Amino acid sequence: MNTVKRKIILVICLINILGSSHAQQLIDCHFNISKALNYFEGDEYHEVNHQKATRYLTPCLTAKHSHAQIIMATILLEEEQTSSDKKAFKLLKSAANAGDHIAMNDLADLYKYGIGCKLSFNKARKWYLKAYEHGNKEAAYGLGYLHLKGMGSSQQNYKKAIYWFRKSNHPMARYWLGVCYYYGYGVPKNRTIANEYFSTELDYLNPQKPASDRIEQQKLLLQQFKQQQTIQTIQEKIIEDQQLLGNWEGSLFVMDWSDNQIEQEIPIEINFTKNEDLLQSIWEINNNSHQNDFTRIDNTLFYDDFFASIAHTSFKKEIPSTLVHQITETTFSIQKKDAQTYLTANIKSNINQWNEKGAPIRLLLTKKATTKKQPKQESLAPMALEQSQNFLQLYPNPFEKDLTISYELNRPQYTSLFLEGSSIEKQLIKPTGLQNKGSYTYTFKGENLKVGTYILTLITDDKKHTKIVIKN
Repeated sequence: MNTVKRKIILVICLINILGSSHAQQLIDCHFNISKALNYFEGDEYHEVNHQKATRYLTPCLTAKHSHAQIIMATILLEEEQTSSDKKAFKLLKSAANAGDHIAMNDLADLYKYGIGCKLSFNKARKWYLKAYEHGNKEAAYGLGYLHLKGMGSSQQNYKKAIYWFRKSNHPMARYWLGVCYYYGYGVPKNRTIANEYFSTELDYLNPQKPASDRIEQQKLLLQQFKQQQTIQTIQEKIIEDQQLLGNWEGSLFVMDWSDNQIEQEIPIEINFTKNEDLLQSIWEINNNSHQNDFTRIDNTLFYDDFFASIAHTSFKKEIPSTLVHQITETTFSIQKKDAQTYLTANIKSNINQWNEKGAPIRLLLTKKATTKKQPKQESLAPMALEQSQNFLQLYPNPFEKDLTISYELNRPQYTSLFLEGSSIEKQLIKPTGLQNKGSYTYTFKGENLKVGTYILTLITDDKKHTKIVIKN
């Protein structure tokens, strides 16, 4: 919501310009609202006391005085409670219906963020437009913002967004005009003009790092996949699980709001595996692993609990430099160009802290080359032999978190048990020691183990028993 001081100044001005006869009828509310403002904001004679402010406002609320309703709504919204938000919404709607343009603009804000009501960008647009038509220039910012990001029935359109931003006196309208000139959204890119809107030195705050040749090539490919209609598609309808299986690597591209300009590139890897006929995936973004359950419908994966932190270019301290995206769905496509197979995807996400959708995100991936270290040739024979026997039992294999290992000795023996692989040092599970005849079970905690293939070894007296272990 907008600042309290702005509302207070506007309320006082509106009250002072009332006609004399109308003012005579509202003389008590004029006094009560003035006293309420003293306790609401506080000064050298009054401490902030919302209870006293509310007592002064109550008679005017009963009379449905719009200015009293706006102040009371502001008090309720500061409580940040659902019940209070609903009460504030009712007060602002009443004042807006009575023709108060401040209430109209604030009511639109509530619809835009879903505060005290069901989120509705279309109703927000309706009230922003009414507020502007009643003389509220701040409301033009809200209209511009809806067009900037394409919310509700307001189609994404930078030129319309700029049109409304230029009509607004809201500070954030200047901010977004600066962003538009900085990136060239709907206007020619101009850092000098952007600097004027931001009142800062952008080249110092946001140095532009040259992209590598690989990134530039991937950006070019992504644009070609978007624009060309002659790309050969391997699977026009549904991608088979077998086509997805394996390690894919490439780039995650954060696009601008029109989905035409690449603003950020982030290296990414996705590993698709199957466990008991269930397709699973692990995403590596910014050195963080994400393994989340999903529901698959055709080529789209729908997620319930997939959150990823992605850097965000900000030109104000108040706007975070990292945003948490809740990834809700990813639609994949397999495409081919110049004998190379690509896995592309469109990602939809939400920015929950702002109660709005995230910018479009795209993926461009290729199959990762296998570089795993192969076991020596002499070790393959005993490994294959032991794999066909039931002496050393593993469950589950492949595994995700805990691996259960069991074996049975038919006589006393000295034993040791360990796991090893190309990406880890030897992990000792059971140190060398004498064990009696009987059954033994161990649990290996492998939640933090990297995805890959490992070798489990059990040594009994002078024999080596090995099994291949797969971590998903």
